[in-house]
Amino acid sequence: MSPFPNAEAFNIVVLYERSDLLSRAMATCCCLRRELDNEFTSELRIWRLDVATSPEFVIEADRDIAAADVIIIGVSGSQRCPPEFRRWQDAAVSGRGGRPRAIVALVESADEPGPAGETWNGVLRASATQIHPEIFVCESPEESGDSPPQPSAAALEPAEAGAMAGV
Repeated sequence: MSPFPNAEAFNIVVLYERSDLLSRAMATCCCLRRELDNEFTSELRIWRLDVATSPEFVIEADRDIAAADVIIIGVSGSQRCPPEFRRWQDAAVSGRGGRPRAIVALVESADEPGPAGETWNGVLRASATQIHPEIFVCESPEESGDSPPQPSAAALEPAEAGAMAGV
């Protein structure tokens, strides 16, 4: 937590498929939290994708995701992208909530066994900006000059790009 009592809250949600992908997402989250430390207090929620999309928890996960300023996702590129992601992405890039939001997807590269449009690789290639061979970003457009400063793209990547591929 920030030592600055008047720091604005910055909500981060991490979604992941497997524990090794959670490690990659958390490394990115740590970099982002360090960059925001003096200006924002970050609140973190972590969801495994199958739990976040399950009927028992989908309402709670949707609430956390709707409140997030940044969503960091660790997934395997060849796995099927759940339909909930498109709903989360639409809400994030529409700028609902009064300020720009972003989704950072850390994708483990793999051959695509199924239809490319249904896998994470296919969905992200069609709807996000690829900033690294395994990193995609979906951002909402800047709405006005009243929006708080957003973290730099460097905060979304670890100090060494190779660290992402090896984690």
